[in-house]
Amino acid sequence: MENSAPDILIFFSDQHGYKYNGFAGNTDIQTPNLDRIAANGVVFDQCYTTCPLCVPARTSFMTGRMPMNTGVYTNDQSIASDSITFAHSLAASGYETVLCGRMHFVGEDQRHGFTKRIADDMGSGAQLGPYVGTRGALCTTVAGGGRSPVLEYDEYVVQKAVDYFAEQEQSTVPQCVVVGVYQPHNSYVAPPDLYRHYMDCLGEPDSRHCADPSLEPLRRENLVLSYPPAGSEQLEKIRASYYGMVTNMDRQLGDVSKAWRDYLQRAGRRGIFIYVSDHGDMLGEKGLYAKQVFFEASAKIPLIVEGFGIGRGVRCTMSCSIADIGPTLCELTGSASLPHADGKSLCNVIREGCSYETGEHEESESIMSELLMFPGGDTSTMVSTGEKVPAVMLKKGRYKYIQYYGRKEFLYDVEADPDEGSNILDEQPQVAAAFREELKSRWRPEQIVEEADAVHEELKIIQAWRQSAGYVEKETHPVPEESRQLPEI
Repeated sequence: MENSAPDILIFFSDQHGYKYNGFAGNTDIQTPNLDRIAANGVVFDQCYTTCPLCVPARTSFMTGRMPMNTGVYTNDQSIASDSITFAHSLAASGYETVLCGRMHFVGEDQRHGFTKRIADDMGSGAQLGPYVGTRGALCTTVAGGGRSPVLEYDEYVVQKAVDYFAEQEQSTVPQCVVVGVYQPHNSYVAPPDLYRHYMDCLGEPDSRHCADPSLEPLRRENLVLSYPPAGSEQLEKIRASYYGMVTNMDRQLGDVSKAWRDYLQRAGRRGIFIYVSDHGDMLGEKGLYAKQVFFEASAKIPLIVEGFGIGRGVRCTMSCSIADIGPTLCELTGSASLPHADGKSLCNVIREGCSYETGEHEESESIMSELLMFPGGDTSTMVSTGEKVPAVMLKKGRYKYIQYYGRKEFLYDVEADPDEGSNILDEQPQVAAAFREELKSRWRPEQIVEEADAVHEELKIIQAWRQSAGYVEKETHPVPEESRQLPEI
């Protein structure tokens, strides 16, 4: 590996939807650092997650593969230690691959190709005190301004990243550093100053936040998640808290990117910066919260690439996915490509001098996102569940098609109807038929269920083993007592 190979910094947030950014046209939110990086780089305005749930999406980020090809559909699961990731490939070609903070790896292996870890993942369980459940099924019950385990954790991660870059002088090997923060993932608590700011300036919830009657059949089967009801006042607090967390995360991103730029200048290195999140947050739209649906607020994610050899001020409308990042990193660094990757390299779009207008990037197939839902239990876990319902999204051009296998279909024109208020399945039968035909060759719902049934049995035994063996999560950051207090305001 030549010493001229670029250093890579990936800032990876959690549950930050594309639409909650200034560069995406949101005039209510303050994201000055992301806006600056977007203006200096390439923004993908049509990037989607492969699964609107943390661990499956992050597995796709690491492997370049779809959930149906990793077998990871829930937050209980993990890929095998010998499954190749981009971190393996870059390290094999001479990179130091550094993980700082959150990646939500599950189980014994907390590295999956990273050669070094400088900040642990976030702890869970009883350590959270009164925040237990508020990162999941009880997310609507707590919102406001104050401290929280999420905010404290990100302060820890960001400080570790800043300190790491400050200590680096003349690196003998190129660096690929992933800084993983937890914001703006619930619990919905923001720093008090930012919470007050957004409570003052955000408008009241509007018609977009009313329950969508077309989803009622899915609600009844737990295929669209229901949370404790949040009235108008609580929804205002949730939105102000989420916006505040986004802005707080943006400030921290600014701190890390400054330390990174200072390091590059001091060491005489060239660097590439990538910002991405794993999925979004419905934030009350259609009466829904958090993720695990394919609507834009949940499935569409921000992706920005900026730095050495990267185009400046480019807005790319080509559809892409989180699975494309690994193949892109491998090509950018001259590392071995990921075998059997479903994602594609985006280098022919992001490199300086490339032009999307040439037509060479015509979309030959749809972007896909997957879910595995559990009518009988917690949809983020396979433990203590019975029936399994695969769901899929295909997005191509202006149309988005959603299918809950054996249940219900949706078709939206997201250009004409960005709020996805009208299911046009009956009005556009030919479009829907084309998507169904594409699915025949790309999606295996019966096989997904069969494989998930086998995994379910394995996970029940693993869970029993963890309980009997007193298993303790590895490489997790303890939650300080002072961050377990409920919001002050």
